[in-house]
Amino acid sequence: MYWDFKEYTENRKWVKDFITALVITGLIARLFYKSWWGLLLFFPLFHFYHNYSERKRKEEEKKRLLKEFQSCMEMISASLLAGYALENAFLDAEKEMRLLYGAESPMQIELEKINGKVAMNQPLEKIFEEFALKWDIKEIVNFSEILIFAKRSGGDFVQIIHGTVASIRDKIQVEEEILTMIAEKRLEQKVMNVIPLFLLLYLDLISPGYLDILYGNLFGIIVMTISLGGYGAAILLSERIAKIEV
Repeated sequence: MYWDFKEYTENRKWVKDFITALVITGLIARLFYKSWWGLLLFFPLFHFYHNYSERKRKEEEKKRLLKEFQSCMEMISASLLAGYALENAFLDAEKEMRLLYGAESPMQIELEKINGKVAMNQPLEKIFEEFALKWDIKEIVNFSEILIFAKRSGGDFVQIIHGTVASIRDKIQVEEEILTMIAEKRLEQKVMNVIPLFLLLYLDLISPGYLDILYGNLFGIIVMTISLGGYGAAILLSERIAKIEV
């Protein structure tokens, strides 16, 4: 079930990126070159856009996983306070996470894997370390290192988990506050990103022939290619400026 759902989701993402890249390429071919030859840019553009979208989706998935991890740790902490062993607390958390977030949520899927390996007598701390390294999220990696140390030398798991949850909660809160503060600027950025395309389209519709000197000749192709490169670089730079990590 999980693999079928994952394959379906991946196919949908690929199709979405394909259509988006095709539309963007069509606009570039029409507005920057006025030539079908411009459609040849589709192949490198799709490759770049698909990789870029995958990175963005991975970042969003990490943020979602971190929020779910916070909830999971709170559930495990409550189970430990009720007298459960750590391994049994993870089992109990899996049931609660399924009810709260659904069977296909990232943390729920990871819990199923963790508990499945624990059932085969693999050490929990080792399994959790693999999970932490897979996702490469600082808070989870730090918790994994503390968990390994605590399992070997003994430690107050409840206190450790409380500290982890507080750290994650503070980070998420700060990120949300920052996003709220810059929301207007991010909207302005998105508008500014599409204005050059609207300007070219406007000139083409209102003043036909005004930009003909830039089409169908080597000089025009060079100028438009440089302009397109600068336009793309400006979009990437604006994305980087608006990206704030806590």
